Amino acid sequence: MRITIKLDPDVAAAIEQLRRDEALGVSEALNRIARAGLVRGARRRPFRQRSVDMGDFLVDISNVAEALDILEGPMRRCSRRHKHPDVRGESHAPEHDRAAEWLETQLNGTSRVRLAWESLTGFYRIATNPRAMRRPMRGPEAWQIVHDWLRAPFSWIPAPTDRRAEVLGGLVERHRVTGTLVSDAHLAAIALQHGLEICSADTDFARFTEVSWRNPLA
Repeated sequence: MRITIKLDPDVAAAIEQLRRDEALGVSEALNRIARAGLVRGARRRPFRQRSVDMGDFLVDISNVAEALDILEGPMRRCSRRHKHPDVRGESHAPEHDRAAEWLETQLNGTSRVRLAWESLTGFYRIATNPRAMRRPMRGPEAWQIVHDWLRAPFSWIPAPTDRRAEVLGGLVERHRVTGTLVSDAHLAAIALQHGLEICSADTDFARFTEVSWRNPLA
């Protein structure tokens, strides 16, 4: 049967990635992805976001790159001398409750949710760091949460395309990116390559006007 269909950018990117990885034709790659979706949908279980009480926040984690610079970079000495460089405490808990609710809704929706390795490893590094939380997670506990995200029905980790250097270089040059903003530029570049919207409470993404960005907590 021959029909004409319009593919969303993320679906087209997934087909192209599978086609390149396994040397398939477009039709074969599309059929394989469609069949996998049928099987996965039939066995689908609702995703439930687990919450862990880690006590007060000892650093501002709304900007992951800056938080990691404080926790692991040259500023960590300051963090050690001053045990509470930016205490957010329990007053910030409602925002994280809303974030968990939003993520659970998205991962139980009908659209694919792109999870960046940079974000997943950033979560792990912060959640297990004793200078970030009063009661940090143990490594296996934090990794189980990452594992749950990866196994959610519509989670997706897209690979960089052949245009990675071109797109990232363009963002770096146009916006004069340096320092901790490089990680944001890298995420923005991947979003541009796959036609994705960035969902983050980090307002630094607003500078990349080429990318669709929204704050899900706003």
